[in-house]
Amino acid sequence: MNTAYLDNHATTALDPRVAEAMGTAMLSHFGNPSSLHGPGRQARKAVNEARQQVAEVLGARQREVVFTSGGTEANNLAIRSAFALAGEGQSRRIITSAVEHPSVLETVATRPGVEVVKVPVDSEGQLDLAFLEAALEAPTALVSLMAANNETGVRFDVESIADLCARAGVLFHCDAVQALGKGPLPTAADLVSVSAHKIHGPKGVGALRVRKGLELPPLHAGGHQERGRRGGTENTLAIIGFGVAAQLVGMGNDTELERIRGLRDRLEAGICARIERARVNGGSAQRLPTVTNVHLPGLEGEAMVIALDMEGVAISSGSACSSGTMEPSHVLLAMGLPYAWANCSLRFSLSRFTTDEEIDFTLERLPQVAQRLQALGL
Repeated sequence: MNTAYLDNHATTALDPRVAEAMGTAMLSHFGNPSSLHGPGRQARKAVNEARQQVAEVLGARQREVVFTSGGTEANNLAIRSAFALAGEGQSRRIITSAVEHPSVLETVATRPGVEVVKVPVDSEGQLDLAFLEAALEAPTALVSLMAANNETGVRFDVESIADLCARAGVLFHCDAVQALGKGPLPTAADLVSVSAHKIHGPKGVGALRVRKGLELPPLHAGGHQERGRRGGTENTLAIIGFGVAAQLVGMGNDTELERIRGLRDRLEAGICARIERARVNGGSAQRLPTVTNVHLPGLEGEAMVIALDMEGVAISSGSACSSGTMEPSHVLLAMGLPYAWANCSLRFSLSRFTTDEEIDFTLERLPQVAQRLQALGL
């Protein structure tokens, strides 16, 4: 059992209030939401209530919310469908960035005959808006850029991005999976992806906000669900859980985020005071309050993750690798960090469930683990 769980950008614990709502619905909302009988109507009502709850946290209309199986499907639906909407003979060009989530990068990379333009970031992970503006001078089918990075927490200026896209007449998709519940969300994007399990909701459910008037062709054929935009029987229980989680996001959230930011800042300061030459990646940029990505010189990321887990601290590495078999984080490499630097970085991510005691415990264990690994030459 971990004593400190600091991997909340990977997933969050289910809020007990979400679990209670889902548990109640498990027996009472068994009907198919597409059925006309009483149990079906009851399930449909619950789905629509959840849709309204998610719409409110997104600043959207209820009819603009399309439920999906998660953030990855929401990103795929946005990119594949919006690109198909451009039609044959139109622009075969997509603009994204070098630091997007794999569900975006791999989706655009597999579009046949597509020119993919990647906007660079600087050493702090900030997007080059001048590059984007120049890139938009050429005919473009779609721009897909995140609201905030999942590894560093660095925010993109999504309102400026939306303005540039609108002036160029180009659709703008924003992956807001990590930004949901952690501050302002993009209001002017045409398409916005979110996911429940990043806000203490259930796994297996997400949503895509589709701007009114934008008629996307579906990825899944064979059903009229989600107003014809996503076929398949709705995952009623998970959708209900998502709705409750979204509702909870809006309850005193600003105060809670400031508390989390204080914990994050104390953690950063404590690590930098205890580990010689430690440095926060993207530390001078505008970031989410829930995450810090720290370079620990000479300490291999994966080894630190495993050793800290044995001490009761759950985090993730800035490297997604098993040593010698995979590359370090593409995000850190895109920021210009040397290979060895990127391979020696750790991500600590917090949530509203994170406690002072978890921060204290982590700061106590981290130097001990670092000293032990340094002695072993790892």
